[in-house]
Amino acid sequence: MSKVLVSIVCTNYNKGDWITDAIESFLRQKVDFTYEIIIIDDKSTDHSPDIIREYAKKYPEKIRAFYNTKNLGITQTWIKVCKEAQGKYIARCDGDDYWIDDSKLQKQVELLKKNKDSLWCSTDYDTITPEGRVTHRSAFETGLVDKSMSYAEMLVSKLLTMSSTWLVDTHLMREVNVGMDKTAVDDTFNIQLDLFNKTKLTYLPEATAVYRLSDDSDSRPVDIEVIRSRNERLLKTQLEYVEKYKDTDYAEIIKLLLHRNMQNEMWATERMQIIKQQKYYIGQLEEMVKARDKQIIDIVNSKKYKVGQAIASPVSTVKSILKPGSK
Repeated sequence: MSKVLVSIVCTNYNKGDWITDAIESFLRQKVDFTYEIIIIDDKSTDHSPDIIREYAKKYPEKIRAFYNTKNLGITQTWIKVCKEAQGKYIARCDGDDYWIDDSKLQKQVELLKKNKDSLWCSTDYDTITPEGRVTHRSAFETGLVDKSMSYAEMLVSKLLTMSSTWLVDTHLMREVNVGMDKTAVDDTFNIQLDLFNKTKLTYLPEATAVYRLSDDSDSRPVDIEVIRSRNERLLKTQLEYVEKYKDTDYAEIIKLLLHRNMQNEMWATERMQIIKQQKYYIGQLEEMVKARDKQIIDIVNSKKYKVGQAIASPVSTVKSILKPGSK
């Protein structure tokens, strides 16, 4: 029987600039139990596999590394690597995030031991830029991001519990993985919907990890067509889960939808008012510019202006301005 209590599972694809931060944060964990680090590379094309190999060679008793022979995508890679976990719990952390609390695992294990009806724990987090600059502390607790604490909230709002902070019972995680759509646009969305139906979430209101926000990532596209495609696929997932869990209290979901619809209408109305105000101010500025342009033209065409300009010019120019018939 394995003595490992926690299996840290880290997926990597072209995270060469950041994977070192993740691995170092795993190695810094201070615990009173045994844990292992499992890293899987999804056929990266950058230097990240070399970094992973170096760490696996340096810490063979702690790190096990796996390398896909072809790119499978995050969902299939996650399902595959979870089968390798030897611990009672799986702690997830994506290759571009890392942990900032060296006691993260210890705190979460103790919480789940106390909460017997919970098999899943998450925490608060900080946000950083791709370069590592902190942009916001404690995103949940300060209200920067709304946290989901129920299936209904997750289904309606498509929010997050910050997957790089998760500690989940291994058997439960594998059970969820078996029934997951391998083509899911966002594997964590599906996982969270299932976990909320199978257990209670234990939340630690302390930031233990960072979420690296980068433009045009899979979860934050900027191209409008990519955004449209992603949202359509997420809607498809939502509708599938309505059918999957028919015994859910949909009265609560309807209430959340109505409230969200009202908020969206108010948001749209406020933005329209702002646009109207901006158009009004732009119109005023355009009129001011036209009036100023006319004043400048009138001044340039005036006799006083021409004389003033000619003072520094040859005498002949002055005479030509003052000759009969000139303005």
